[in-house]
Amino acid sequence: MSWLIDAVRPARALGFGALATLAAGGMAACGSSTAVTPTTTLVGVMADSVENGVLTMTVATGSLVTAPSSWGVKTLYAATVVDVTGTLAIQGGATVALTGTYNSGTHVIEAAGGGYTFTGTVAGNALSGTFTNPDSVTGGFTSKAGSSTSVVAYCGAWTDDSYHTGPWNVTTDATDKTVTGVAADPHVSIVASITGTISGDSLSGSVSSSDGHHIGWLMILSGTDLTGTYTDSTSVSSGGLTGSKCS
Repeated sequence: MSWLIDAVRPARALGFGALATLAAGGMAACGSSTAVTPTTTLVGVMADSVENGVLTMTVATGSLVTAPSSWGVKTLYAATVVDVTGTLAIQGGATVALTGTYNSGTHVIEAAGGGYTFTGTVAGNALSGTFTNPDSVTGGFTSKAGSSTSVVAYCGAWTDDSYHTGPWNVTTDATDKTVTGVAADPHVSIVASITGTISGDSLSGSVSSSDGHHIGWLMILSGTDLTGTYTDSTSVSSGGLTGSKCS
């Protein structure tokens, strides 16, 4: 790596006065312009056994992924902790302001406000995790990086053949044609994650539930409304799905 040493050596020859002159000249050239901090917006949904809503977070970084190291020298790109701000819009309820941090080393976002606490992990352009509400009820949330036009949140419900019902909230990502979301069963206090894909106006996928049930689902988008069905092959049952663009 002698070429790297030779490239750096001229800079070492500069005295303090020369460096100060260069710095002053650089500052004068820059003028009074203010650097703009890049941000990443995450749009998603949340649900627990008693409430559901829309979650929007803004992270003070242009990328949610730590930059790769060069030549294995990891200190060139040290992990950073940046600010997170956001809002939680409870459907039929209040809008809560959130503040927190994002750690680029652990890829963990923590945010809180109004008695709610959110903790999630970033994987690619998606964030998912759990939260607790002011009454210590635990729920789940998921969100995707994008704008409010590319990532759209839909709030809805599932209803089984025994007329039990619960939240069914999803986000659609027009960029990578994927669906993520959360569903909750208030009767047994279970929160499950929803995943799927988009093909035209058709959305389909599966539900990952902690009780081990295997659930497939299909929905059709018409304007700002979603309708469809799900099938639980474990309990040999089925039901209906509805949703509309969240308010």
